[in-house]
Amino acid sequence: MRYSILSRRQLCLALIGCSLLVATMAVCQQVKRTRTGTVTAQTMELDWEKNVVIFSGNARLVVAGDYNADMTAPTMNVALSQKGDRIMSLVAKGPVSFTVITQPDANGMKRKIVASASDQATYSEDAQQIKLVGNAVADMMPIGGEATDAMHFTGQTIVANLKTNRLTVDNANLTVKTQTE
Repeated sequence: MRYSILSRRQLCLALIGCSLLVATMAVCQQVKRTRTGTVTAQTMELDWEKNVVIFSGNARLVVAGDYNADMTAPTMNVALSQKGDRIMSLVAKGPVSFTVITQPDANGMKRKIVASASDQATYSEDAQQIKLVGNAVADMMPIGGEATDAMHFTGQTIVANLKTNRLTVDNANLTVKTQTE
C-alpha cells in the first residue's frame, strides 16, 4: 500500500515538473531578439506627421543587435515607423564613414567592415542593407584575424547586405593582403 502512495506522489511530481518544463520552453520561445538604433547630432528636427527626423552637425548612428554598426556623416535623414519605434530607412549625406561587425556566417565567422564614401550612404531596415555612393572604399577582415588578412575594395558604390553577409561593389577594384611565411 505504501508503495502505491509513493508512486502516485512521484507521478504527480513528475507531471508538475513536465508542466513547468513545457511552460518554461513556451516562455523562452516568446523572447524576441532586439536591435537598438541610436542617432545623435548637434541638432535634430522632427516632422511628427511624416515620422521623419533630420539630424545635422556630426550625426552618428549606432546599431546594436545581431550585428553592430556605427555610421557618421554631417547630416542624416531618418524615416521612422508609424509608431516611431523603428528606424525604417536613413540617408546620410557625405562624407560618410561606416563600421560594421557582421553577424556570424554559416561557419560562425564574423567580419569587420570599415568603409567610407564621399557622397552619401543609405540604410534600409527591411533589406538590412547599407549602400555607400561616391568613391566608396571598404576594408573587410575576419574578427580575430590579422590586419594582413584584409580585403580592400574600392568602387563607385559598395553595398553591404547585413542579412545575407554579402558585399557588392560597382566599378570594383579588389586588393587582398595575405601574410606569407
